[in-house]
Amino acid sequence: MLDPNENKAAYTKYFSEALGFETSIQRSEALKKSTRQAPWRFDLEINGKVKAFVLRIDARSSLYEYQVLKAMEEIPIPTPKVYGLDEEGQHLGEPCFFMELIKGESLLTYMKAGEGWADDLYISTANRLHAVQLGQLGEVAKLIKTETAEDVLDSAYEYLHSLDEPVAEAAYKKLKGNVPTLAQTCFSNGDLYPDNMLVKDKTLVAVIDFANASVSDPLYEFLLTFFVHPELRGRGIEENFCESKGIDSKVLPWYHALEYFDTWRWVSKYGEPFVGYDEDRLRSTMQKWVETGSLD
Repeated sequence: MLDPNENKAAYTKYFSEALGFETSIQRSEALKKSTRQAPWRFDLEINGKVKAFVLRIDARSSLYEYQVLKAMEEIPIPTPKVYGLDEEGQHLGEPCFFMELIKGESLLTYMKAGEGWADDLYISTANRLHAVQLGQLGEVAKLIKTETAEDVLDSAYEYLHSLDEPVAEAAYKKLKGNVPTLAQTCFSNGDLYPDNMLVKDKTLVAVIDFANASVSDPLYEFLLTFFVHPELRGRGIEENFCESKGIDSKVLPWYHALEYFDTWRWVSKYGEPFVGYDEDRLRSTMQKWVETGSLD
């Protein structure tokens, strides 16, 4: 990636050509990095008005996320408009695109504050995403992968089996032998986390982050938020989501156990704890679940 401070002319040319207007960069700054290369915010003056954009530079996912977001522009769910796909990195040295920066507050903030309307909006937004049909997404639908909850289980076991972990073997046997009637797979942005849902005046203004958009088990993906934020449990959100889907909430304990099992896979693979869970804690948690059926 070209340094924006040292290559202002290249960036200005890129933005101007993509937008079809002369632009002037008023501000540029790197934003918080996640698992990908840090995005950049650019405030551009266009026809006398300043508008903010987010530049994505990531060779692994730029094309896919751009295509999904472009298709989502035709769906009645608010998502950022995208511009300037450069697959070859001719303008800035790496594949990239940029999108409008939509101002809003994280839905997660309001959920953590105990706002009931936020819980309801999380459920309704998830269901709006799940209602999107692949046929509505055009050509990119051919690239979207499908993964069931049982696929997650088998994939996690394939890795853990290679570690010769007796607890993992016992946990897999119990999970595999008690697979419930699974939820029907649905489309989503691939990270159904309320921090990726922006709100203003109790209204959804944007769903962001479609880099891992997929067709997956809607309940499994929905429940990951409650693994990361256990303080949100016990408010009936998970049960209400099940009811909205026509899913028997009695399947929740199986899904929760799968979360721990799959987390064990990723923590072991990358050698880093996740929300306070290291390998030892996950192993002991799964051992307890195998013996007692409890994850507490």
